[in-house]
Amino acid sequence: MRKFIIVMVAALAFVACEKNGADYDILVRLTPQSVDIDKDRGGEVVIETDIDSYIGSIVKINSLDNSASYDVESESFFRTSPPEYLVKFEDIIKYDKYEAFGCKVIPDGFRRYTIMIEPNCDCNLFEIYFHRIIESESYGKIGGHAPSTLKIHLK
Repeated sequence: MRKFIIVMVAALAFVACEKNGADYDILVRLTPQSVDIDKDRGGEVVIETDIDSYIGSIVKINSLDNSASYDVESESFFRTSPPEYLVKFEDIIKYDKYEAFGCKVIPDGFRRYTIMIEPNCDCNLFEIYFHRIIESESYGKIGGHAPSTLKIHLK
C-alpha cells in the first residue's frame, strides 16, 4: 500500500515538470471502462484507448471478510525521480507486456491492449492505470501524469 501511495504522489507531483502547452491533466478514454470476469475461470478482454497510452501500474485489491477492510498490493512499472518525474518514451517502449498478480496486459501498439486474468486469482478487483503519452517540447514523447483507471471485477 505504501508503495502505491508513493507512486501516486509522485505521479501527481508534476509541479516541477515543464509546462509547455501540453495538457497534462487530460485522461485516457477507455473502452470499456470496467469489466466483470469469472474468478474461477479467469478470462480475457480487449481494451481500446482514444489516445496513445501506456500502463503505469497494476493494483490487486481484495476485500477482507466482507468488511470495509481491504488488502492492496501494487506493481509500478516505472520509477521516476525529481525534479522532473519523467517517464521517458524509451522506457515505455521496452515493455512488450505488463504482468503482476495473475494479470497480464499485452499492448498491441499504444491504443489497444489484451488483458488476461488467470483463473482463481487471489483478489476481487484489479485496477489497471493507463497514462497518456504526450509530446514535450523539451523531452519529446514522455508519459503523462494523470491516470485513467480500468476496473476488472472478479466474481
